[in-house]
Amino acid sequence: MQTGEYYADGKLVHELFEAQVRRTPDKLAIVCPSGRRTFEALNDDANKLSIELTRRGAEPDQVIGICAERDTGMMIGLMGILKAGGAYLPLDPEHPVERLRYMIEEAMPKLILVEDRLRGALPQTAAEMISLDSIAAGVSNNEKIGERKAHRPEHLAYVIYTSGSTGEPKGVMIEHRHVCNLWQGLERIYDHTATCDRVALNGSFSFDGSVKQFIQLLSGRTVFVVPQEHRLNPYTTLQFLEDYDIGAVDCTPSQLRTWISAGLLERNLQCLQLVLIGGEPIDANLWNSLASHSNTAFVNVYGPTECTVDATFGMIECGTTRPNIGRAMLNRRVFILGRDLQPMNVGITGEIYIGGQGISRGYLRQPALTADRFVPDPFVGSSGDRLYRSGDMGRLQSDGNIECLGRNDRQVKLRGYRIELAEIEAQLLAHKHVRAAVVVLREDAPGERRLVAYVTQDDRCELKSDVLQTHLKSLLPEYMLPKAILIIGALPLTPNGKLDYRALPVPIAGARDSAECDPPRSALERELAEVWQELLHVERIGRQDHFFELGGDSLMTMPLMVRIAEKFGVPIHVSTILTNPILCEMAADIERLVVDSARNVAVALDATPAWQEETGPP
Repeated sequence: MQTGEYYADGKLVHELFEAQVRRTPDKLAIVCPSGRRTFEALNDDANKLSIELTRRGAEPDQVIGICAERDTGMMIGLMGILKAGGAYLPLDPEHPVERLRYMIEEAMPKLILVEDRLRGALPQTAAEMISLDSIAAGVSNNEKIGERKAHRPEHLAYVIYTSGSTGEPKGVMIEHRHVCNLWQGLERIYDHTATCDRVALNGSFSFDGSVKQFIQLLSGRTVFVVPQEHRLNPYTTLQFLEDYDIGAVDCTPSQLRTWISAGLLERNLQCLQLVLIGGEPIDANLWNSLASHSNTAFVNVYGPTECTVDATFGMIECGTTRPNIGRAMLNRRVFILGRDLQPMNVGITGEIYIGGQGISRGYLRQPALTADRFVPDPFVGSSGDRLYRSGDMGRLQSDGNIECLGRNDRQVKLRGYRIELAEIEAQLLAHKHVRAAVVVLREDAPGERRLVAYVTQDDRCELKSDVLQTHLKSLLPEYMLPKAILIIGALPLTPNGKLDYRALPVPIAGARDSAECDPPRSALERELAEVWQELLHVERIGRQDHFFELGGDSLMTMPLMVRIAEKFGVPIHVSTILTNPILCEMAADIERLVVDSARNVAVALDATPAWQEETGPP
């Protein structure tokens, strides 16, 4: 399966943006939590930043780190780095310091843009730190940006790190020409909408899904950056989409399910024309629910980071009862191949290989791994063309769509992130008292997928699961943390000596240490503990237990808020969960909300009407 068409060859991302600035200088370009910029204002700010970066030695193909919140500073920083010829490297302040240290040491950026309040999130480094908050003050408004004669489409636009099977993350190098082709490919999808002019940027900037929304600036659309607090709350996310009249938004299937639970389909938002869904598989139930909803176009997009975000797209609509990843996007080639790189016939399973425009340069400073995953393309005559070996298994359907059938290795996709289980295992084995470790992705209840670790210990120490959780939190980002760590006597083996995955125990009561816990005392605490048990799959909940230490995560706060609202009749804000994650404290907050709600109702019923206060009774 392949598509071919002219694309913006010879162009740079920021050049296409500047062309749009000339067309619509006064139109809003970005709306962020702390402010907004027109196309002209965003361009001016980015120009100032690029001038300063160039002064400090920025040049084509040079990696420049950026550590910023989801706000105007990040948007200005990305465009400013591109204008200066650099490739941006997002450094998520939520990631552990040790992970950021590895990325910085491997990518070796000479310059790092950082917001002043986030300096403490970064490790000590030889890179020059540049304040995003004060850089504009050092550049005159009359100073012009220099020539970019040496800057070509083959130069890097960004480096984004993904999980690595060797135990360390790996940096994927994407060039300007790849991003420009993605932009034009996405325009074919946006053609299915009527007048989509406002898009929401929902994905994390450290996740390549953010790129496809960021580059909507090249089409003259206004990009609304979804605030972090809204991303964690499905109700306020839907309100955000409605309040700002959003026409298109990106999300993962996991996040979309929470939006549906919060009433997305019932609310039938008239503004919402397009939802781009990617990052993990869509199950049949979700597919059919979306297919029956006709007012919004739901599109399943698929593509590894190594292939510039998205390589295929499939419209979710009536008549397609089986989930699929659709067909190749613009100037992409997608093949289902056997072990000898021979094409598989319709209905026969093989590995998905991707070629054409958008194939990454490879992995930063990892030539052996690059050679292993990027292989010569046997189907074209020109030398140098490569196919990316995705590791995803699939088969071609009779209608021309591709059905994705899982992995052929131990990489998993969860909440939109690619996770190499071997990386988590390597960090567990780094603990001095861990003898063996295996991590699996379990789905013991339909639609509830979670990482579970099984560990054996040496004879010198009696390990506790919370000690290992603390160990992992210092090394891995939140989305890679197992929801349960079981310490077992030995890993089960098959008769031929291989690990018996089927014999690994289900993590329910065994996911916690057997130490006594202080049980819930009040009726409200007991009811809240029942909610936690249902969500976390943990049988015993103590009143001093911590929601996130038991396996909760940021995505799980959404269903928790839904269950609390249903059970206690009061809405709870995500900040309450984040600041009071201990059961007894969360219960106390809920009790206060219940009491305040009842008091407000009573006051409303007993209040003297305003007309009586002013004029007396009639």
